[in-house]
Amino acid sequence: MKNFHICIALFVLLTLGAVSCDKEDSDQPTNQATLEISSPVEGSSFATGDTIHIHAQATATQDLHGYQINITDVANNHVIYTTEEHAHGKSLEIHQMWPNNTTSGTSLKISIVVTLDHDGHYIEKSVNVQSN
Repeated sequence: MKNFHICIALFVLLTLGAVSCDKEDSDQPTNQATLEISSPVEGSSFATGDTIHIHAQATATQDLHGYQINITDVANNHVIYTTEEHAHGKSLEIHQMWPNNTTSGTSLKISIVVTLDHDGHYIEKSVNVQSN
């Protein structure tokens, strides 16, 4: 009978040990990516009515899942333009144009957010420009 209790206790301990050794979900993305904004460059100035050409390249070790571009008025943190593209591939060429409809003296932040996976991981870069 004593051996029976030892076997039961050993079984319970082994079962608890196996259950507690579950692999934790990582909050780190497995998809490693780079994002380079080639246009506009940091500190560029644009007149009201100019078309701002936004060009960037994202590359990754696995398929990317699209991107979003936001243009924000820095003074009030108001997003004045946003667009997104649901595209897949290990390399994404980003080309968008936006007509600058802001008044002179407006500081703008142009942000590009590339979605790495369906788990909410992303990479983001931004440049600051000025409306003259």
